[in-house]
Amino acid sequence: MAKYFFTALIAAIIVSGKAGGKKVALSNPNNVVFFAGKVLARLESLMGFGLLRKRRFKGKQKVGKV
Repeated sequence: MAKYFFTALIAAIIVSGKAGGKKVALSNPNNVVFFAGKVLARLESLMGFGLLRKRRFKGKQKVGKV
């Protein structure tokens, strides 16, 4: 019986958190994007590699026929 209660409690927390996050995101979209960028930049600096950096092609590029 206790496992059903905790499952329902966790589901309720997730659903209400999603609704609250949506309300914040719709009212302050620039702040949300800026915060997400700061988090990604911090993760990149901690891990030592870029998550969203453009990857450069190594080797010869194929040239299309004109």
